[in-house]
Amino acid sequence: MKKVFVWLMAGVLLISCTACAGGGNLEGDATENPGVMDGGNPDDNGNANNSGNADNGGNTDQNPIKTIGQRLADDFKALLNPEKMMGARAMADELLKGDYLTFDHTTTDVQPGKLKGFGDAEITGFKEGVMIEAKKEDVPFLAYIFTLDDDTDAETFMTTLKSKANPQWNTKVKADEMFTERSEKQVFFVMSPKSLDK
Repeated sequence: MKKVFVWLMAGVLLISCTACAGGGNLEGDATENPGVMDGGNPDDNGNANNSGNADNGGNTDQNPIKTIGQRLADDFKALLNPEKMMGARAMADELLKGDYLTFDHTTTDVQPGKLKGFGDAEITGFKEGVMIEAKKEDVPFLAYIFTLDDDTDAETFMTTLKSKANPQWNTKVKADEMFTERSEKQVFFVMSPKSLDK
């Protein structure tokens, strides 16, 4: 009788252990955070910037709140039209319609040569450029939209911008992040704070 009781108890323990192990997080982790395994594209600071990837605090979220730079880069990409390309000025005007640029800003047409945010580097290879910057020096925001010369490679131009950029062009503050986006003949570049809640 004791042996039967012991076998019954062992069977109950085995079933309960199996049930507990089967309800773990293995399936939940894969479906709750689908982008984590995919890797995503880090920005220049190594931070993931795709939905579903870990944010800078190590948390994961299906719809993370996008920073100013991310939203502008996304809006630039959405405005690209392969059939009819907008000029840099028209693109800047469209981007500035977003309600998330809550600080006073100005736009200025720029010519090839030394540009704000790139130190002594000469930025050339574009036929039209527009700079968007914060009016107040304590807001580290600086963006450019370039329409490239016909013989300028967009990827090379974008790489030059990233390598020559100085996130602390303004000695009072430093930009938190840098984003670039491009089409075949247009490049968007921004250095910005992650938020304006500082």
